[in-house]
Amino acid sequence: MYFNEFIKGITTVGNTNPYIIFFLGSIAEFLGYFLTTLNDKFGRKVMLALYFGLAGVTCMSIAFIPRENKFLILAFASFGKAMVSAIIGTCFIFTGLSLPTEVRGSLFLLVSSLGRIGAVISPFINLLGALTWKPLPYFIFSTSAFLASFFVLMLPDPSSLGY
Repeated sequence: MYFNEFIKGITTVGNTNPYIIFFLGSIAEFLGYFLTTLNDKFGRKVMLALYFGLAGVTCMSIAFIPRENKFLILAFASFGKAMVSAIIGTCFIFTGLSLPTEVRGSLFLLVSSLGRIGAVISPFINLLGALTWKPLPYFIFSTSAFLASFFVLMLPDPSSLGY
């Protein structure tokens, strides 16, 4: 019973065709990477904090949408996926510019490995929602995004570091 709740995700919203959901996810990912073109105009630090904040708001709002409203859930999930794609695209550039040249490869590997650890842990957070309170994973993920947005604003601007 718990495992069935665990494996349900965005592909089981109503009786929507999973191919349509995959297509929407692909479009959202393309738009998210396209949003990274705004980084040069407004600054990577500000845009990264904005992307994290919007991803947190989107994730938090999905917890409050009734499950019967599948169109709204798909719209918010697609927007959240676009924000995550924009975060990934911006983080690769932001991290590379923030680290000194001498240790850039090693520290980039460390940051990437920590991200993979987070990817391994995230399904268990989803299972936590199936076992206790269904909106709990949304609150955990959105809190993480809000904290990341706050901490990005505390970082120095990579263009001022001179590496």
